[in-house]
Amino acid sequence: MGFPCIVFDGTIYEAIVKNGKMKLQKTNHIILTRSTRASYSVYDVNFLIDVVTKNYFNNYLRKINNDVKSCFDKVTKHKRRLWRELEKLSMIRSAT
Repeated sequence: MGFPCIVFDGTIYEAIVKNGKMKLQKTNHIILTRSTRASYSVYDVNFLIDVVTKNYFNNYLRKINNDVKSCFDKVTKHKRRLWRELEKLSMIRSAT
């Protein structure tokens, strides 16, 4: 599994507009949103792309690893309940 990420070797600023005035704020991490639609589809596909500074990259990787571990731990902890819910979905699909 991969996570799209752009590592920027420099300073990143985020523009914040408040009361009609723009203020630039230095940051280590922003998220770009990309939406696209294939010519053969009626559905938009959205992508989130992290942009981090080079100096922040190791912290970013730690956060990603912690998030993945947390998700894995939740699934492991609740696997019986999740399995029962998946079986219910399977029964609903086979009945239709």
